[in-house]
Amino acid sequence: ITEGTVAMERAYNAGAFAALRDARTKTPFRVASLGGGPGFELLAVREFCAARLPQAEPQLLSLDLQGAWRPCCEALGLRFEVWDVMDGDGLLGKTGWPAIDLAVISYVYYHYMSNEHCADWLARLLHAGAVKAVLIISRFEDLSQNLDAVARRGVHVVPLMRKPRHSRRPTDHRQLLYVSPTARELPTPLPQQEWLPCSFPNVPFEDQKAEADKSYRQRGTAFDYSA
Repeated sequence: ITEGTVAMERAYNAGAFAALRDARTKTPFRVASLGGGPGFELLAVREFCAARLPQAEPQLLSLDLQGAWRPCCEALGLRFEVWDVMDGDGLLGKTGWPAIDLAVISYVYYHYMSNEHCADWLARLLHAGAVKAVLIISRFEDLSQNLDAVARRGVHVVPLMRKPRHSRRPTDHRQLLYVSPTARELPTPLPQQEWLPCSFPNVPFEDQKAEADKSYRQRGTAFDYSA
C-alpha cells in the first residue's frame, strides 16, 4: 500500500490528475488493477482520492487470473473479475466500463507482461483511448525491455523516479506513467509549490543511490519528469 500511495503522489505531481483535481463536479474515476490479486494498490488509490482528489468518485476493480482472490477483494469493498493478462482484447469488456481512466500494473508487469504481445495490446488500448493512462508500480529497477517495447509503439513514458546520474546503477524504472501522445492533453508537471510531499519518502527503497539521485529530494530541486 505504501508503494501505491507514493506512486499516486508522484503521478499527481507529474500532472496526471490535473483535470480531475480541477473538476467542479463529482467525476467517475475508473481504476483497474491488472493482475491485481487482493487489490492492495486499489486501497492506496481509494485513500489517495479521499484525501487529495475529493471530486473523484473511484470505481475500483481488481482483475486477476486467480479467482481465489475474489473473497479478499470483496471483503475490502473492491470489485473482482477473473481475467488473463494475455487477453488484452477482452480487457475493456470484462470491466463493463466505457474506458479505464487508470490501469495500475505492479509485479505482474515484469513477470508476465515482458513480451511483445502485451506491449502491443497495451499500446493499442492507450492509443484508442480505451485505457487513458497506466501507472506502473514495480520492484525492478531495470524495465528497459518493457520500455523499449512500448516506446516502439508510440507510447509516451513519464518516469516518476529520479533517473540515476551519480549512482552505480544506471536506471530506476520502478514507478512509471504511460499515456498516449494522442491524448487530448499530455501530463504537465504541476508547479513545485503545488507538489505533494512523499508520505513515505524512502519508498521504494533508495538507499543504494547517491544522495543527489534520490527521488524524495524532489522538492526544491529541478526534478525533470521528462528525463
